[in-house]
Amino acid sequence: MDVDSLDFDFYHVGATYVSRKFLDVCDLFGSKYRAIPLEISLGDKIRKDDFFIFLPGESLPALDKYCSVYELAKDLETGEVVNSPLFPGEVSVSRIDSFVISAGVKSDVFRCQETLQLFCSDRFKAAATLLKGISFAPVDETYRYDPWAEFDDL
Repeated sequence: MDVDSLDFDFYHVGATYVSRKFLDVCDLFGSKYRAIPLEISLGDKIRKDDFFIFLPGESLPALDKYCSVYELAKDLETGEVVNSPLFPGEVSVSRIDSFVISAGVKSDVFRCQETLQLFCSDRFKAAATLLKGISFAPVDETYRYDPWAEFDDL
């Protein structure tokens, strides 16, 4: 493996790693973010200023609570709705069967408060089609959010 052979624009495993090209698409739309520069070294070769840890600058409540079908997270002992530990004034969502995006969301790249996943607009998606390593899952009638689903089989 040669450090010069690294060639990706988007890579997500734990953290989100992006290239300068990904940041250029963000900049095209004035998206808010923080990019932490990475210095990658292997042996005596060093590569820097090409890759970054990406932190979206906005976390938005994207779920239209009137049109979507979802379940609020509840305390197993009391049955009370669980407040979001990350977003004061919001509640935690345990499952979404029909996700309708709120009409008030105007950002092109943001972290969705309900799922903690990275969301983007259609115009961002169109501008990012040539980026390497990125894929898009539509938030449409087939989209489901159920982080506990894999535990149903236990």
